[in-house]
Amino acid sequence: MTSPSHTKRRALGPWLATALVVGNMIGSGVFLLPAALAEYGGISIIGWLFTGAGAVLLALVFAVFVL
Repeated sequence: MTSPSHTKRRALGPWLATALVVGNMIGSGVFLLPAALAEYGGISIIGWLFTGAGAVLLALVFAVFVL
């Protein structure tokens, strides 16, 4: 068995660091959006529906034209 001190560690390069930052920014938007829309009341549900529909359409575009 190998001990953890003998395992090779990967360096955090610029591409991985960029991916981590982008992932954190996108992920934090999911948690901050309800707080930003809360002041508009029930009409914000329509905003969620438009946002969800846009995300689905964008995913379909990527599925058709990228694959």
